[in-house]
This record gives sequence, structure tokens and C-alpha cells, in this order.
Amino acid sequence: MKTSAFVAGLLVAGASRSLALQIPVQRRADSSGKGVQMSRMNSTLFNGKDLSYLTTVTIADQDFKLIIDTGSSDLWIAQNAKGVGSSGIGPVNIPYGTGGVSGNVSFAPFSVGSYKVDSQAFLNNANFSLPQLLSQVSADGLLGLSFDAISSIDITVALATNDTSRGRMPLTNIFASHPSLPNTLSILLTRTDDLEDISGGSFLIGEEADGYEDVLKAPQLQRFKPDGFSGLWTVWMDGATINGNFKALGSALEGAPKGKSLTLLDTGTTTAFIPSSLARQLYGSIPGSFMSGNTTWVVPCMSASNVSFTFGGQVFPVHPLDLTAIQPGVAPDGTNFTYCVGYYQVADVTPETFKSQGQDLLFGDAFLRNVYASFDYGNDSVVRLSNGTLKEAVSENPYVQLLKVTDQDKAWTEFFSVRKQTLQKFPPEPSLDKVRQYLGANASASSDSSQNDAKVQGDAVSGAAASDDSDSTSKLLDQMDKYSPIVIGLLAGNLLIGVLLCAIALAACMRRGTSTSTRSVNPTYAPVRFKDGEESQKMYAPKYND
Repeated sequence: MKTSAFVAGLLVAGASRSLALQIPVQRRADSSGKGVQMSRMNSTLFNGKDLSYLTTVTIADQDFKLIIDTGSSDLWIAQNAKGVGSSGIGPVNIPYGTGGVSGNVSFAPFSVGSYKVDSQAFLNNANFSLPQLLSQVSADGLLGLSFDAISSIDITVALATNDTSRGRMPLTNIFASHPSLPNTLSILLTRTDDLEDISGGSFLIGEEADGYEDVLKAPQLQRFKPDGFSGLWTVWMDGATINGNFKALGSALEGAPKGKSLTLLDTGTTTAFIPSSLARQLYGSIPGSFMSGNTTWVVPCMSASNVSFTFGGQVFPVHPLDLTAIQPGVAPDGTNFTYCVGYYQVADVTPETFKSQGQDLLFGDAFLRNVYASFDYGNDSVVRLSNGTLKEAVSENPYVQLLKVTDQDKAWTEFFSVRKQTLQKFPPEPSLDKVRQYLGANASASSDSSQNDAKVQGDAVSGAAASDDSDSTSKLLDQMDKYSPIVIGLLAGNLLIGVLLCAIALAACMRRGTSTSTRSVNPTYAPVRFKDGEESQKMYAPKYND
């Protein structure tokens, strides 16, 4: 992170632009159809029939393709960088939810683009327990881009050598060696269609991409670090809008800003993780959709919802192609078929589970492809003691700025065109009833789930329900509470008038005695004239809609 020399750098900002660099990124598809999930502490890395974004780095004059990951902070390769020996420091064990990576620390020259680090700490020829994850996307390892505070390598080096700087992640070392360089990393993840193996994308160190400079005018979303956590790229989200209905989710963190949700922005994750109630609103409103297992919605491939998320008062639409992924399948009878699953998966967070995760929501590439994101790492240096602990907070005042890149109207046209063409390359998509049968999904259809939407349990962010989450039921109850005294009063008045009329009629009959003379009156109907001069019958809406 930047030292105080950055202040001087601001005075020569023009010179810093020449140091800035745009680094190409490749988007890789996994053709296996198998899902692998890893979670390290507060971060999650998922890759199924989905995508990862890779860039090329050079270690000891050899090129390696690494997954870029803003959700972690360690650099490791599962290949052997020739000519690089072990320092004897270690082993370093980085645990994941379904596996992990381990190895001894090595030091070697490192470069990305034109930026060089003379001696960079990393795990060489690391033992990765899930090698299929890398082979599926043609990756050699992972490049962590979060904060040094969660770097296992940095902590291990500090404990072993009393050297509090050699173990830092590459980006920290780049900033330290270029004090006049703006302490920023900007990422643009793009798409072309459902299936491309390689498409455009880039991340930029120290400047903004041409045409995206307006991101600097966007609100600064301050990184929020919950007590007990070293910090990731977690920022507050205002809420979600689905098919025109805004929903502020709130947070499982006690004392959180009302209605807001702490959201991790993680390029190392393909999907997104949201509360079950929001997922039901997102996918359950689509006719025929159903839950497969406890986390994933299955929906018709040509269907989607209008979805946007709000950060700092800015609305960011999500492209329909980023809501569902095409999946090939084989039925028990050998039939090849195609179906689509939701990128936004269910992960309910409670106040108790928040203590171990540190965020309410996780937004991976499924969301990040819809924004241009500029990460500012703050303006102070890392100070780690020889015992591995931090002397002061790492990265003072880091923040994120987002710029929307998705045009909702154009996105729908692209969705129908691209998805139709893509499905022609796959086996036929059967009815969802047949898909449910093939998958053995013990689930109900969307019509059932939508009826039970108000009964959702375990909302991921139930800790602080938003006051501005207004549904039709609550509005109806409010209206009933407001006007019920008036209605009761009118009914009582009508009853009183009816009793009086009956009494008058009875008295009249008694006075007329046995008289048999009668007078017939022909009933007439006079239409009520409304303001527009039209004759109309009065229509009443039912109180409740099924």
C-alpha cells in the first residue's frame, strides 16, 4: 500500500500515467460440467460449467496463467517454476472448504505486464488438492488481489524471518516500488456470448481504461471491515430491484446500517450467493422454475427476470445472460438433454454464521461483468510485526467505485438472440417437469414457491429488516387499520337507519288497520353520471387476491 510518498506523487500526477498499465485478461470456459467449490475463511471460489478470468504473469522468466481473485491474497502455482529453489520457509497451508493448497515459500523475480518485483514470495509447485479445478479452465494457479492482512504467505514469512515486507502480495510490492503510481486496480470483465472460450477483459494498475474515466465521479463505496475480520473487498449494498420491486435486505450484522447488506466483490467466484427469499423472488416468479437441491434454481433457458442492484444510490442492471447458465445433462435412461440453472445461488446467512463469514452476500463474476470496478487500496503502508500480527490497520480508507456497463433494453435483445443461437448447439431442452424427473429434484414448482414466498425462513440478512420493504399485503393491512373505524361506523349507521325505517313502516301499517286499498309503484333506474359524462356501473375490487 502507499506510503507517505504518495502525497508527493499527487503533485506529479501527470507523470504517474506513464507508469499505468492495462493488462489483458482471458475468460476461460469449463467444458466438464462438473462443479468444484472452495472457500477460504471469508472468501469463496467456485467453478462449475462456468467461467474464470485469467491473466499471464512471469515468474523466474517463465509465463503462467493465473486466476485473478479479489477474494484472496496469496500467490501460488501448481506448476514448477524451473530454477527456483525452496527457501525452507513453511509449509504454508491454505485451507479451502473442499480442499486446500500447501507448499513451501519460494522467492523469485515476478512481473505482470511491465511491472516487476525483484523478489516475490509465492508457493512454487504447490500441492493443490483439487487439480481438476485448474485443468478445467487451463489455469496454472491463482493471483490474490485482496489485502495482505489475510495473506498466509505474508504471515508465515514474518514469523520465520522477522522480515515484515518480503511476504507481501505482488500488488503491494508494485505499489511500494512505484510511490507516484495511483494505488488503484481497475477491472473490466466482458462477455461475447454463452460459450466463448476467450473474450475481452482487462485489469489496469494505476489508471482507468479509456472511455471509463467517469468511474472517478461515482460514489466511493468504503470498504467495511467487521470487527474480528482482517478485511476483504466488502462494501454496503442498498438493495435489489426485481421486476420493478425494490427490496432492501438488511444485514445479519448487529448495528449495521438499516436496510443495507455487506457484500463481497470477488472476481475469483463465478456465481453469486444471495438469501433464499431473494433467489425465490428472482427465479421463482418464472413459470415452471423449481429448486434443485438446497442452493440452485432450475429455470427455462429462454426466460429471465429484470434485475438490478443498488450501491451508493446507483442502480446497476444485470444482463439476462448473467442470470442463468446452460447445462448439458444425461438422463438415467441415457437421454441427452439441456437445462439452465441460476447463477445466483442460495446461501442464507444468520447472525451466528456471519461471525465466521464476515459478509451477507457474495457477488462474483455473474454481477461483476455488469460493472467497471475501480478498487482503491488506500493510502498507508502495511506494518506487520515479527510475530505476524499487524501493528496498525492495513490499508486505511480503501474504497470501490463502480460504473454500470449494461444497458437493460439492449441486454434483453442480446439475450434472446444469443441464447437461441447457443441452444441450437446443445441437445433439446425438455419440459421442466421432465427435467425435474431427470434430476430427481424433490422440489415444488414456482407457483407453489411464490405462494409461500411470505413464509421464507432463514433470510440471509434477517438481522435488520428494511422499513421500506413494502409489499401489497402490508399496504392492505395498513389501509384496513386506517379505515376500519370509518367502515364500522358506516355499517352501524346503516343498521340504525334500517331499524328506524322498519319502525316507521310498522307504525304506518298499524294506522292503516285493515284497509285493502293499495297503490303500486313502478320501480325506475336512474344511472349515475360520472365526471366524464359516462354512464357506468360501479365495480368493486375484492379485498383479497388469490
